[in-house]
Amino acid sequence: MGHKYVDVHCHLFNKDILSRWLRILIAVAESEPFVPTSNWLNADLKRASHLDFLKRLKMFLDIGTKEDSTAVYDEMIKTYGGAYRSVPLMLDIAYISTADEYKAMMEEFLKEDWLLSRLDSLVDNLRDNSDDRGKKELAGIEAIREAAREVKEMYYGFKEHARKVKGEMLIPVFDVRNSFQTQIDQLTALKNKCGDMVYPFLSVDPRRPDILEIVKKLVGRENIFHGIKLYPPIGFSPTDPVLFGDGGLYAYCQEKRIPVTSHCSLGGFATYADKATVSGHIYDVKTNALRKVSNQTIEFECHFFPQVHKAIEERAQTLNNPDIWKLVVERYPDLYLNLAHLGGKSEDWRTKILNMMDDKNRLYSDLACHTNPLVLQSIKAKIFDGQLSPAMSRIMYGSDYYILILFTSDFGKYLHSFEETFASCFDAISAVNAEEFLFKRG
Repeated sequence: MGHKYVDVHCHLFNKDILSRWLRILIAVAESEPFVPTSNWLNADLKRASHLDFLKRLKMFLDIGTKEDSTAVYDEMIKTYGGAYRSVPLMLDIAYISTADEYKAMMEEFLKEDWLLSRLDSLVDNLRDNSDDRGKKELAGIEAIREAAREVKEMYYGFKEHARKVKGEMLIPVFDVRNSFQTQIDQLTALKNKCGDMVYPFLSVDPRRPDILEIVKKLVGRENIFHGIKLYPPIGFSPTDPVLFGDGGLYAYCQEKRIPVTSHCSLGGFATYADKATVSGHIYDVKTNALRKVSNQTIEFECHFFPQVHKAIEERAQTLNNPDIWKLVVERYPDLYLNLAHLGGKSEDWRTKILNMMDDKNRLYSDLACHTNPLVLQSIKAKIFDGQLSPAMSRIMYGSDYYILILFTSDFGKYLHSFEETFASCFDAISAVNAEEFLFKRG
C-alpha cells in the first residue's frame, strides 16, 4: 500500500523533550477519575477501567522515556506501517512558568505525594474487592485474582518509574534553549531519515526571543519544518503582537502559505502558574466577553494544584477561546489554520469552530484524541451525513500520539474506530483534506 494517508497531529515526545516533571503532572491529572470512592466496591466495569488505566500509565511512561523522537516514531508506525505520512508537532515548554513557580508547585506535590497514594489506594481496593467477589461466585475467583495480580505487577512497575522521577523533581527544568533545540535537532534527523513520510511543525511561543527570525530560517515548503504549532494555554494570547498584526507570524505564514496548527480544546496542557503576563485579546470568563490587554498580569482563580482539570479549563477559556481565534480568521482569511481537536469535549467550542468555517477563509480542524465512538459518530452525522459545507472539506484525521496513550492503550483500535465510523468518508479526512491543508499553494 502506498502512503496516501496523513496523520496531521502527532507528537514524538521522549525522555529529552517532555520533561519528567510534566509527565508526572499529566499522570496526576489523569488519575483523578480513578480515585476509589465508597460506592466503588463490587463494580466490575470500574475494576476493568482501573486495570486499563494502569496499563495506559505504564505504556505512557515506557514509550515517553525512549531515547529520541525516531524511537517514538518507530513505535507509532508499528500501527501505521508505510501507509501514513506523519506531522509531528513540537511543544516549547520553556515559558510554561518561572523557576520559582515551578519549585513552589513541585514541593507541594512532593509533600502531598498524590499520585502514589492514589495508586496505592486503587490497588488495595481492587484486591479487597477481588476477595469479596470470589466468595460470591466460585467461577470468577481465578479471573478476579489474575486481574489483581496483573494490576499489582503493572502498578509496581509504574511506581518504580515514579520513584526515579521523584529524585529529579526538584531540579529545575527551565533551560530556555535545551528542550527547544533538542526537538529541532531530533526532528531534523527524523526528517532527513524519512523524507516525505514526515512533515514536522515548529513550536512558536511569542515570548521566545527572535522567534520570528527562527521561523524564517527553519520553516517553509522546502525546509525541514513544514508548518507552525501554537499552544496558547501555556501562557499567551492568539492575538499576541508577535503573532497578530503587521510583520507578525500570521501575515508571514499567510504570504508564504505555511500551515499553522493550534491546540483548541478545554483539555491538554496549560500554564500551572497562578498568573500570566499577556498581550493581546483574552476571554473574560466572568463577563463572557473579549477584552484586549497589553502586558497585563492575568490572575487565575483555580490553582493548578490540586484543581488540575479545572485549572486547565480556566486557562484554556481565558487564552484560547474560539472567539479569540475568530479575530485571527477574520483578519487572515487566507491563512491555512487548523484549530486542532475540533473543540475537544466542548460542544460549544465545536459549534463555534464549525460556524467559523466558510468559503471566504482557510480554517480547518482535526479530530486528534477523539476516543469516544459516540462523539465521532455524532461528528460524522452532523458534517458528512448532513452535507455540512465547507466543513466536509476541512475536517482531518489526527491521532495525538503519543499523548493519546493516556486515553487508550490500543492505538490500532483507535485507528480502526475512525476507519469504521467514517467509512466512505475516511479518505476525505485522512487524505484529501489533509493534502489540501498541508500542500495547497493557491
